[in-house]
Amino acid sequence: MGSYFAELNGNYYIHESKGTELVNNNVADCAGALLLNTSEIGLDKNGKPNKFLVDVFKRMTGRDVITVRRLHSQATIYFTPSKSILFF
Repeated sequence: MGSYFAELNGNYYIHESKGTELVNNNVADCAGALLLNTSEIGLDKNGKPNKFLVDVFKRMTGRDVITVRRLHSQATIYFTPSKSILFF
């Protein structure tokens, strides 16, 4: 069981993932957390609002199994999130 609280980087749900076993230390740190804090999405480099990836967001708040691994590690982490996300 992880910690009760974790910080989810906002880039996770505004940029497309490059595969199912994405190297993502931030998401791996969220495994087991019950409450996630994240910042609101801002503007892109052209000054337009970033595209919010609803399916990625739903994955982090739903019951789908998430697969991640840490940088320089071959160990794969599987977890089923059931989180509440706070936007500040």
